[in-house]
Amino acid sequence: MSMNGCPAGRPSVYHDSAAFGPRFRLSALTAALLALAPLAAAQEGPREGEIEFTFGADVRERMVIPAGATAQASLVEVSLVITETVSGPMERMGARCVALGHFDTESEAWDGLGNCTWQDAEGDRIFETLEESGTGGAGTGKAVITGGTGKFAGITGGYDYTLEFAASPGEGHFQWVGHKKGTFRIGTD
Repeated sequence: MSMNGCPAGRPSVYHDSAAFGPRFRLSALTAALLALAPLAAAQEGPREGEIEFTFGADVRERMVIPAGATAQASLVEVSLVITETVSGPMERMGARCVALGHFDTESEAWDGLGNCTWQDAEGDRIFETLEESGTGGAGTGKAVITGGTGKFAGITGGYDYTLEFAASPGEGHFQWVGHKKGTFRIGTD
């Protein structure tokens, strides 16, 4: 036995990891990388970039009241689903929204203000406010991302979007398709 506790002629692990072959070196490297991972994540800083996706919307009028000779005001509930993510963190998410809308029966001009809560399969959420307007079966809008939970905690940003009427499966029930594009940021400096 040598002084380093290894059989005579065999080097100590502390002096030459070749004594244990490539598996030991790989395990040591893996352990070192795993030990540094939390430090790297903490130093990663904010994630930011473009956000772009296509969505489908199912709109149900919950209450409609006259708001003038040719005007109506309505409270609507909207269900959204992302059908294709081009970029950004919002993949395979759905949302519920509540909005107040106005519609002119003569000109077919409309507008709306509301709030949406997006949620992914793990239950993490993104919150947004929206403002939109249009005429007939087409419109545009702006949404502001106001925060989130879980992996989306600290998210900010916003996007512009377009809307196009798709179908009306029944009275007070409308379906739309749309496309959103903008930017996001998760984290702080």
